[in-house]
Amino acid sequence: MRSGGNREQRVCTNKTQQRSKPSTLCFSRDGLEKSNPSPENEDKSIDCLLLKGKDNVRLHLASKLQQRSGRSSTYPGIKQKKGLRSQIKRIKRMAGLNVVRCRSMPILAQLRAEEVLLRRTKQNWFLLNSEMRELTIVLGFGGKMLELVDLPKVNSGREQGKKIDLIRRYSGGGTVIVDESTLFASFIMNTTDVPTMPYPRDIMSWTAGIYGPVFHDTADTASFRLHENDYILGELKIGGNAQTITKDRWVHHTSFLWDFAETNMNYLLMPKKRPVYRADRPHGQFLDKLHRHLESPRIFEDRTIEVLHEQFEVTEWSQEHMEALVEDLLVSKEFDRAADVRTRHVNEETGK
Repeated sequence: MRSGGNREQRVCTNKTQQRSKPSTLCFSRDGLEKSNPSPENEDKSIDCLLLKGKDNVRLHLASKLQQRSGRSSTYPGIKQKKGLRSQIKRIKRMAGLNVVRCRSMPILAQLRAEEVLLRRTKQNWFLLNSEMRELTIVLGFGGKMLELVDLPKVNSGREQGKKIDLIRRYSGGGTVIVDESTLFASFIMNTTDVPTMPYPRDIMSWTAGIYGPVFHDTADTASFRLHENDYILGELKIGGNAQTITKDRWVHHTSFLWDFAETNMNYLLMPKKRPVYRADRPHGQFLDKLHRHLESPRIFEDRTIEVLHEQFEVTEWSQEHMEALVEDLLVSKEFDRAADVRTRHVNEETGK
């Protein structure tokens, strides 16, 4: 008995000695490369995954996913294994995505619809909205009105006959001017259906991978990229982003500038907190207009949806169908308007 126990112990010891140590494998869309990159030289366009002996098959599957999605993200530490498992599950099935092209939907109604779809459905959504007729200033959830909006100019514009609304949305981020030249694009997603981690920077990197191909065939040489928290072409901003992240779902919405009127931008003050690359540049020197790079808003929409078809099972909904669903959810007994709809008009006396 004693010798058998010793033999078993020796066998276990040998297995332990033979067990291969974890190695760091880095891969890109061009192929595989085994290396141990240092943190300071790490390329964020490459996935670094801790793998053991039999995980080569998993690596192959993850590599296939990366080629399909056209991007990757880096998962530090223990999150690497969890990130790999979620990517492998993603390969097994293509998640559904409901796409809605809205026209002239007031931004207040759109943002409230997003909240309802976020909190009261489990489906993935992509909303597009354009041709909004009402001039609206949209503050982030924590934005301070007096520091961001030039109220005397707003009131002067109202005296001249302009209808200018101030609303506060449910997400964070900066202040946005919305008019007929603004293009809105909003993702409302399940965390498990997207090959990225549910953190703001990771989400923005993933969405940048969706929008990037839209600008590949533009006539000029300005390149599209994510810079700080903005989408830019060259060195000029074309879109601002904001997110809301819940336990298992998130929203990422973007306001793209098809065009803009300088007079409307003058209703905003220079924010105290602004991107480093902006410095003190006024709007006219900091912003670009999409119509300089694309022929029509429809082309922007079509190209974006074409990219989404590569990653999701896309179902197109009519605006009326989506609005009817939202209305049904709003009147349901389970819906708590106070808790689930935070987008509202700003009280200009209190700033809240």
